[in-house]
Amino acid sequence: MCTCLHCESNIVEESVFCPFCGEPTGLCPERSDYEYEAFISYRHLPLSSKVARRMQHDIEGFRIPRELRGEDGKVRLGRLFRDEDELPASTSLSDQIREALARSRFLIVVCTPETRESRWVEREIELFASLHGRDNILVALAEGERSKCLPDVLLYRKVVTANGSVVSEPTEPLAADFRVSSRKSRCDETLRIVAALLGCGFDDLRQRERARRNAFAAKVAIGVTLAITAFLGTALHQQGRIIGQKQQIIDQQEELLGKERELQVNQSRYLAKEADELLAQGDRTQAVQVALAALPQSSTSADRPYVPEARAALERAVRTFPTEDGWYPSFSRGEGAVVDVATCDSLGRYAVLDSMGRLRVYSIDDGKVMDDIDLADVLGDDISPSGAEAWMLDNGAVVVRKDNEVLCVGQGQAEGDSGIAWSFDCDADGLYVNCVDVSEDGSAIALSGSSTEWADDPDFIEKAWIKLLDPRTGEVTGSFDLAEGQDVSNAEAIRLDRTGGWAFVAFGQDAYIIDVESKAVAKAKLANPGCEGVTWTGNRVVVATQDFSQPSPVPYAIQCFDTKGTEVWRTEGGISPMSSNGVAYDGTAGLWARLKGLGDHGECLVASLGGRLVTLDLQDGSQQAVATIDSPIVACQVLDEGDCQRLNVCLASGTLMYLTSDEDGVASGSSIDASVGNVKHASFLRTNDVTYLVAKSSLDESGNDKVSVWELSSTGHLREGADDGSAWSRPADGPEIEESLTKTVARLKDVRLAMQVPESTSAVVQSEGHLLLIDTETGDTLARSLGVYEEAHGCGFAEDGKTFYVQVPIVDDYKGRSCLYVFDLTCGTLAPQSVIPFGVMVSEDGGKVLLDDGSTLRAPTWVMDYPTLDELLERGRELCQGFELSPDEREALFVEAT
Repeated sequence: MCTCLHCESNIVEESVFCPFCGEPTGLCPERSDYEYEAFISYRHLPLSSKVARRMQHDIEGFRIPRELRGEDGKVRLGRLFRDEDELPASTSLSDQIREALARSRFLIVVCTPETRESRWVEREIELFASLHGRDNILVALAEGERSKCLPDVLLYRKVVTANGSVVSEPTEPLAADFRVSSRKSRCDETLRIVAALLGCGFDDLRQRERARRNAFAAKVAIGVTLAITAFLGTALHQQGRIIGQKQQIIDQQEELLGKERELQVNQSRYLAKEADELLAQGDRTQAVQVALAALPQSSTSADRPYVPEARAALERAVRTFPTEDGWYPSFSRGEGAVVDVATCDSLGRYAVLDSMGRLRVYSIDDGKVMDDIDLADVLGDDISPSGAEAWMLDNGAVVVRKDNEVLCVGQGQAEGDSGIAWSFDCDADGLYVNCVDVSEDGSAIALSGSSTEWADDPDFIEKAWIKLLDPRTGEVTGSFDLAEGQDVSNAEAIRLDRTGGWAFVAFGQDAYIIDVESKAVAKAKLANPGCEGVTWTGNRVVVATQDFSQPSPVPYAIQCFDTKGTEVWRTEGGISPMSSNGVAYDGTAGLWARLKGLGDHGECLVASLGGRLVTLDLQDGSQQAVATIDSPIVACQVLDEGDCQRLNVCLASGTLMYLTSDEDGVASGSSIDASVGNVKHASFLRTNDVTYLVAKSSLDESGNDKVSVWELSSTGHLREGADDGSAWSRPADGPEIEESLTKTVARLKDVRLAMQVPESTSAVVQSEGHLLLIDTETGDTLARSLGVYEEAHGCGFAEDGKTFYVQVPIVDDYKGRSCLYVFDLTCGTLAPQSVIPFGVMVSEDGGKVLLDDGSTLRAPTWVMDYPTLDELLERGRELCQGFELSPDEREALFVEAT
């Protein structure tokens, strides 16, 4: 950086001009070679983008009048740079913008009220002005008043007065007004910009352009007159041919309509696949949006054809039916680098703190923003992922810790009531915070750390301390100074019990157990210096430690202490840092959720020991193996479900598991690869009888952590039991052939199913695995399925004859459950409009589905409503409420699909 000799402003060393006063700096020569006629600077919002695109198109297509062409004889102006078209994907974005500005003769700034908020637009203006001066900056006013749209660097210019002082004076950069709505006025404003680029007068250019247009219109008028004369001369001779041409036109229109319909069908099929891919990536909201765009507005709407694949994609996105593997994505967040995530079961919310100091609170069931707080002024806008933590309380407040400061924000959640409720700064007291914990019931906050006191001699004394805070006010409710001389540099953990009545803190191998009410402090000795997990169980605390300074296998110990610091039991062993498949286990002697009444034991703890998932009896610490895992456990949850318990587990590899325990132990369950990347932090939530997982992980090559939300499918929304069966259409197990089908079936191979469509001459036949719709009178195949359904063993029709279904077993499912494929015969294709896991049959009115539990294939257990198309569309729109696609975004989807 250097200083302008005229206005004393700070400027970069390669500046040719001062961007603030416009005077030459004398530091660098002005550039003479240019690649672009102008650089268009704008904020990437719909209106600004639209004006920028239209202006680029009009200026680049402008034909220079002959009298104004230079010596080079150029007929058109040069190219304009607009980053959406010119800028390739690159990690050095700022360098390419800088190069484009340097190689542009003019800068055109598209201004709206939002432009003043853009730091990037302001930086582009300052950089251009420093390279080419302020006189080559033009303004395109797109919306709002001039004084409220232009950045300050364009509204004011620094001037040196006679007495040598520097003042800011208003400036009037050349501005074209694109707020006009008529095409003529917009063309005039474009000419105003072109005149500045050509260096000629606006009125002169407008008169020349008007004369050119008039001359062109006269030529067109003469040509039209001659054409009309010729047409009238031959009209009598053409009358006989017109009738035939009219029919030809009708045929062509019908052909065009058919091609348009085919195009729309292909678009919808493409969008259905896109919706499934988005859902697999965890972006549920956008998956619903894309699936909705692929369907007509209603069942009676003719805006686009109905495509069964699109309905099936929407059903999967809105989760109409249970899933086969248990877990499925809900949605994901990628606003920026995520620092930490906090959750609250009772409110059904989660909070995300990003590296820019932004704290957003979301609803867990639909992902809508409940609160949005900018903490950059307090926390800064460059928080590292390891530099801050967050906890969420049951009153909606979020406790945030960065370095030595702890603050509470968003308390109350009433409109206008968000912001900082209180702040506790340890720097003011000369304290350094190591660890923070919030009690499970949110009634207490515990801080542990160290302080330094200087003695009379050059030595100093380090002290370990613990402070308890009231989450509502931030006031200190308890303070404990531990023994002097304690090695406080390696504070490992602090953990409150559920109500905040007891606190545990570990410093290396020394641990302290504190009675918050009586302020009694008991000391305990840990087996290893590395504390990996702490869990309170009643009036006992269980601690897992490891010593990574030792060679493999790394020693671990799990110890149980009473509140007086007495060791009740201990279990020890060694963990290999690498599993058999090469996965590193860094700190996996972790303690997690509690189980009750498992096997021959009473209460147990779930622990991860290297590649093993085990339970620990709380009475004696004995171990019982549960499952083998391929990576460290990040989160674990236990749910009581009547006579059994379900254990939900998230591994660092992104695998989600759920295991079921009964009186004989933990039975094998299911697991899927959730593809959420390298999971660094995760929390399970149980709200409104629905289980969610909120995971913080690296999802892309940028290395920035993102947040994804997964939901565990539940049968809680299914109604138990069924009626006497009179309302159900029974499936046929094999060929049910009428006389008219005999010849048709005889010429086909490997016929497994054959059923006549009610009140129709057509039939559905399965031949060599494919489903065929056949005209039994002519023998013609009317439609053929793309999918193969070799294992199909049941077929039925709804009473209207428009819907039929095929029952296919899930071959890989050890329980032998079924899938129900539902087809709509009215859409002219044999693509399934629904794929229902566990489906057995549909009701004759098509309004309900029977599902089985896998115990007996033909013993339906649940009844579920089967939504109509209109009900399904409405459900999808409710999920996307507040996130609807704009008309431009919807059109862009169709363009991409085409």
